Amino acid sequence: MKRTFRILLYVALFWIATIPQTYGQTESKGIQFKYEYQSILLDSTYNIVDLTVQNYIEQLRERMNKELSVVIGEAEQEMRSFKPQSPLSNFLTDILFDFGNQFLAKTHSGTHANLSVLNFGGIRSSLLAGPITIEDIYKVAPFDNKVVIIDIKGEQLIEFFNRFTEKDHAAFSQAQTIYRNGRMTQATVQGEKIQSEKVYKVVTIDFLATGGDGFFKDIQFENIIYTDILLRDAFIAQIQQLTQSGIKISGQSDQRVIIQPTP
Repeated sequence: MKRTFRILLYVALFWIATIPQTYGQTESKGIQFKYEYQSILLDSTYNIVDLTVQNYIEQLRERMNKELSVVIGEAEQEMRSFKPQSPLSNFLTDILFDFGNQFLAKTHSGTHANLSVLNFGGIRSSLLAGPITIEDIYKVAPFDNKVVIIDIKGEQLIEFFNRFTEKDHAAFSQAQTIYRNGRMTQATVQGEKIQSEKVYKVVTIDFLATGGDGFFKDIQFENIIYTDILLRDAFIAQIQQLTQSGIKISGQSDQRVIIQPTP
């Protein structure tokens, strides 16, 4: 805080010092403009600390450090994120899917999610084996993305999946893609072929729903539900639920992405 204040002050004073050394007035349409300036010496005079602000920042930092250090679960093994699927991305999309269903059960009774989707670029850190703190989740999901649930027809969902290759892929849960010779040969949702006229509920984030990473760009939605809940808060809540149920946190690669060998 102190360093930032100094930098801003120096920039402002430098700007002031570079004003042309003139004094005068001009007149335009009867309005007079007048200005004055004064050179200011940059010395220790301006090394002033606002103790009230400094104490507030220190108290805030101490409080946040305590909150961030709270342990919410325990990872059985280290989990990293990488394409086309990984233990961490699979785990996160799985708990996002669970969160979406819990949200729908409370707000839209009788409906349920069909799949969840995240972008690998939004997963910014790994989870190490051992205790998981709130700070760890902030590192994994540092952006202020919020969870949304979109309704999308099967024909549009097929278009969504057709945009991927075995090397350029989204992270998802409750779906499977099969690739051969670098191209997708099949995409299913919850073990079934995608039906063109069926409406699917996809749990994702507002960044992707608004065109981020091009996943849903020009894809037509039937409806969109805004949960107003940050993605990392959803992760934290789901991990806490698993921990309260006595379940340790783990993720693994599975059959949601299959790359068949070239014949």
